[in-house]
Amino acid sequence: MSEHPHEAQTKEKSPAGANLLPWIAALAGRVGQFRKELLVADSWAPAARVGVELDRALAALEVPPSVPALVVMLGGTGVGKSELFNALIEKSGASPSSDTVRCHTSQPYLAIHPLDRAHLPAMPGLEPVLVEGGVPRGVVLADTPDVDGMIERHHGVTRQVLERSDLVLFVTDPDRRANLQVLEELRRWAPRKRWLFVLTKADRYPETIESIALDFGKRLTEMGFPVDRSSLFVVASVKPGDGGIERLRQALLRPGDGSRMPLLRQDAFLRQSAHALAAPLLQPFRDHAERLRALAQDGQSRQEQAYWQAISQPKAADAFARVVKQAAWKELGERVGPFLFPAVWARARMQPLATGWALSRGLRGGALGVAGALGASALWALRGLGPLRHIAEALGESFQDSLAAVEHDARRTLEDAGLDRIGVNEKTVKPGGKTEPPTGLGAALDGFLKQWTLSDIRPELLARVEADVDAAGRESARLATSGLGGLVTVVAGNFLVAGMVGWVGWRLAKSWWFDTDLPTSFFLKAISLMAISFLPGLLLLGWCVVAQVNPRRLRGLLAKGSQTLAGGQLERVQGALEGWFRQGGDIGKSLEEAQRLLSADLGPDANWGTSLPAQSAQPATQARQA
Repeated sequence: MSEHPHEAQTKEKSPAGANLLPWIAALAGRVGQFRKELLVADSWAPAARVGVELDRALAALEVPPSVPALVVMLGGTGVGKSELFNALIEKSGASPSSDTVRCHTSQPYLAIHPLDRAHLPAMPGLEPVLVEGGVPRGVVLADTPDVDGMIERHHGVTRQVLERSDLVLFVTDPDRRANLQVLEELRRWAPRKRWLFVLTKADRYPETIESIALDFGKRLTEMGFPVDRSSLFVVASVKPGDGGIERLRQALLRPGDGSRMPLLRQDAFLRQSAHALAAPLLQPFRDHAERLRALAQDGQSRQEQAYWQAISQPKAADAFARVVKQAAWKELGERVGPFLFPAVWARARMQPLATGWALSRGLRGGALGVAGALGASALWALRGLGPLRHIAEALGESFQDSLAAVEHDARRTLEDAGLDRIGVNEKTVKPGGKTEPPTGLGAALDGFLKQWTLSDIRPELLARVEADVDAAGRESARLATSGLGGLVTVVAGNFLVAGMVGWVGWRLAKSWWFDTDLPTSFFLKAISLMAISFLPGLLLLGWCVVAQVNPRRLRGLLAKGSQTLAGGQLERVQGALEGWFRQGGDIGKSLEEAQRLLSADLGPDANWGTSLPAQSAQPATQARQA
């Protein structure tokens, strides 16, 4: 079988060779393993989205330290990004600007040190314009198209550059600081990047710029950013020698610290991973699991209703009660104690002879029918199974149609969502409790007798009924031995047998000690009394079982035993989604804690920017209100 493309991509992105901090390496391993688990659900859109985001996060760990940090300028139309770009690198006209033509910048302009050109990653489809000089080695400054202009292609170009960014310079001016479209773009990228904020054109508002800057800082704080003076800059981009420009240049374009570059990339991994595993992206896992739970419950209800309608027929109800009693006796052996166990075991193995004859003698007419009934009864007795033909016949086509409809709905729901591959390779126990088919002489005899007795019954239906009967028998046995009545029955039954065993043992020990022979009558008497001592316990247990398996309790036992065949995969998928939701949430919490720890290692220097915790990202409606 060919390897899944996403799986191959994940293997290529293994961070094993990266120079990671130990605790980040451990987190990277958890994230990588979680990503691999999601591969089976890549056809489901929410899982695919989380997987793509995790792929991007793991890719950050594969960037070599020699690749320069990419600082991207993000802003709306007319806020002066290009002028600011030119002023920072001190090259007039490096990125053309216009006071009359909007959306003038149509492609990214990258200021890069000549020695870094060889280490600049390819940007297919972007066609960036490279401007050599103006920046120290280890830093690339990018001027990008507007994200609020009329040309949609420009928006896509900027987002592709932002995807590769290590630090984002958010640029606005006093008149556009509340631009909803640009703030929405800021909110989109907020938890995944580190940020600096620039308010341009301060020279146009000399008297009010201070209050404008405070208002801008307040808006950012309301979005969750811990903004302070080190990350907020007020500049007059068109004024030569402006103090704000100099401060921004010193913070942003001073020679890079090579030892901190790997930390910056590891910080990018933590942020991107935390974004991928934040509540908004994981919530669909829980929501869909709840929908599958409701679907499984609906299918269960529909099946139980059809089942009960068939079983309520007198002939089928009598057959069901008989075989459930038989199944209950099989389960009682583990519940009745050591002294009563042999009698219960023998009772459970011999009962199918009578039950099998009573229910199977009408399978086929004539001598062959009698022989088949006797043979089937004997085989069922030896194997501890019950004759279930009458129940399967009573269910008939109507139940099979109902079961097929439930299975179809479940399968179609999983296929439509792309979740049908989850759990299909898991080793599950088939209905009827058999994990492997019998082999050898017993299998041959079983097949021969079934050819005469049950050849016209669908195997999956027979297995289904057998599983329900066994489950109902277990529940009946549990109820029969629970409570005060069950306790009295078990204690009394074991006490009588234990007393008789003690008496026989005492007589045998006494005979051995005094070297005397016991008469034959003693052994006949002991055997008789031993057999009689079992009877009270068996009678009490029989009464308790009959009390549980009666028409009033039949439907309750059936509901506890009945399980939807189609619900098997539904339950596995539901369990997988809930497990991924919990696992992703746990990893996300660890990632956020790791971000706080790494922030201390990065230090307070402004050129590394400020950050927004993943859980602080606000929905679009709140961003618009801001």
